[in-house]
Amino acid sequence: MGGGLIGGQCPCGKVFETYYLKEFCSYKCVHVYRPKKQPSTAERLWRRVDKSGPCWLWLGRKNDQGYGIFNVRRKNIRVHRVAWELEHGPIPPGKRVLHKRGCFNRNCVRHLYLGNAKQNTADAVADNRHACGARSNRSLLTDTNVLAIRKSSETQSVLAARYGVSQSNICMIRTRKSWRHLP
Repeated sequence: MGGGLIGGQCPCGKVFETYYLKEFCSYKCVHVYRPKKQPSTAERLWRRVDKSGPCWLWLGRKNDQGYGIFNVRRKNIRVHRVAWELEHGPIPPGKRVLHKRGCFNRNCVRHLYLGNAKQNTADAVADNRHACGARSNRSLLTDTNVLAIRKSSETQSVLAARYGVSQSNICMIRTRKSWRHLP
């Protein structure tokens, strides 16, 4: 068995010689430059979830809408999507991860199911979380105004001028294509 000196270069830049294959010039460099074992995505996610109550609540960062945000491969993703994929596998194309009816907490990562945009809107309306009618910040009318428009026998143009909306809005209100939540 023959062996000679083997040269190497440490990540710190120092060149060294040794009789065996070595990556670092000193124990100090081993601790500084050796790659640390990174925790898995599941470990990182679940350590920030409080599972003590009926809802499992995300305790980490949140976006402007109040939904939990989680970083996966340098990309911010809503935490309920990551939780779903960890527990159930990939989300099929065209599907969304939705919160079950009755669970009003945007940070819950337990009460989830797959659905589509239409189901999401239907859930929001059923749980009274959808901003429709006077609760919408874009509404020019109140519930009382809409009920008065429906009872009125005046022309659409007169009502439109009075309430500051278009004639087509008056028509949609009267035919119940808008403001359907009111009688």
